[in-house]
Amino acid sequence: TGPTGVTGDTGSTGATGITGPTGATGATGSQPTVAFQNAVDQVVIPLEGTPTSVLTATITAVATQLVKIDTTIQLNITLNPLTPDFSLVLSLDLERNGIIISTETLELNLFYSAGQSIIIPHTFVDQVPASGITVYNMVLTVGNTNNVTQVDITNRALNATSFPLP
Repeated sequence: TGPTGVTGDTGSTGATGITGPTGATGATGSQPTVAFQNAVDQVVIPLEGTPTSVLTATITAVATQLVKIDTTIQLNITLNPLTPDFSLVLSLDLERNGIIISTETLELNLFYSAGQSIIIPHTFVDQVPASGITVYNMVLTVGNTNNVTQVDITNRALNATSFPLP
């Protein structure tokens, strides 16, 4: 058998075949949505332990979808004049459709004779249990106090952002 010969020229490309039928349309995916409340009005929080709603946002989401809730609250504490110290217990509850899903407790024990202004940030990621409208509510409750005459809030915001399902 002799050596292999030289490869010949490539032939011309054949005609393109017909296009196949279009496939079925896929399901619509969930879209990111944002709900928010921003407020600057003064709300006095009762000192005797009455829960007070301070922020609310409503969002529509799909079951098992993640929703990130970010809040920030400016808390203002007024004290008895010339007191050497004060103490305060504050409960911050995040509710989903009226059910508490997150609680943060803030305990302040300070030796300071003037009023205080404190910024309280809070972040929580929730997995929505059912499709539909979901209402998030931030509730403040003042517990035990010593030498505190008033607690109020002014600047505050709640942002709820839903993220698409994969």
